[in-house]
Amino acid sequence: MASEVPLGSTPEPPQSSNVSCPESGVPLVVLGGGGHAIDVLHLVLARWAADGRGAASVIVADDDSEALDRFKGIEVETVSPLVDAFEPGRLFISGVGYPEPRRLLVRSAANADMKPLDAVVHPSAVIHPDVVIGVGSVISGLTWISPAVTCGQHAYIGYGAKIGHDVSIGHHSSIMPGAFVGGETVIGDGVLIGANATVLQGLEIGAGARVGAGSVVTRSVAVGATVVGSPAREMS
Repeated sequence: MASEVPLGSTPEPPQSSNVSCPESGVPLVVLGGGGHAIDVLHLVLARWAADGRGAASVIVADDDSEALDRFKGIEVETVSPLVDAFEPGRLFISGVGYPEPRRLLVRSAANADMKPLDAVVHPSAVIHPDVVIGVGSVISGLTWISPAVTCGQHAYIGYGAKIGHDVSIGHHSSIMPGAFVGGETVIGDGVLIGANATVLQGLEIGAGARVGAGSVVTRSVAVGATVVGSPAREMS
């Protein structure tokens, strides 16, 4: 059974679930039916294809039944409400791009005795061999992750993002497409770093903080703060 990781905790080296593809007859549940869920689904399928695995049964679940219309024409089962997809032993991965909704979905799935899929890394991502990535995390295409990076559980690193050396990324955090994080930066749990933002080297981004798209962060960000602009300033 997966366990919820409280916001504000320091990431430990995440443990692999050793489950990168469901066993025969065990469906994978994608939690959430928005546009991000489609990205996650196609990333999972690309990973399985690159690894020479056949596609397993996939369920996409969301409380908004109309949102699931976007999956018409894709060979998946859709379920609404979301809780109807919760069954003990099923595998899951979050299809939600934002940290707090993702954390809550992961907690619900864990409480239902579901198991997180191992980290999913797009075949085009460039990742140093000593990087540690936690279960349920999603690493998109054309990302670059430098040596000695630790990424927590159920995190998301978007398309084309670049992560410098010795960075620590907290659980449930999202680094959106095109962002750059300088080396030796500490990113807390539940952080959102917007698309094309830049975080300079050696800073600390506190748990639950938000960095606006395109911002340039030149100094550390407090827990729960929202910063925007270049240089980034805290919003009042």
